[in-house]
Amino acid sequence: MHSGVYAILNVLNGMRYVGSSKDLAFRMERHFHMLEEGKHHNYNLQRAFEHSGDVWAWIILEECPVDRLQDTEQKWINRGNDLGRLYNIDLTVQREE
Repeated sequence: MHSGVYAILNVLNGMRYVGSSKDLAFRMERHFHMLEEGKHHNYNLQRAFEHSGDVWAWIILEECPVDRLQDTEQKWINRGNDLGRLYNIDLTVQREE
């Protein structure tokens, strides 16, 4: 099991969804299953997925320990937002208590 920050990248336009997970392989499977079923929680990503065909790549942006996931994810969201290239709706990582 690997933890870290990932992107679901539209290789045609450079737009991406950034997230983090304690188990990257499981999270990848879950995202693409939900997208293929038309039930992804992020409507920006779902809409783009439905209208763009097979142009998606899963990229591990950075592996990190579980206790650094939130800070590392926020760093990558900030980078993507600076470029105006995010499907993410919420641009602030929610802190787990």
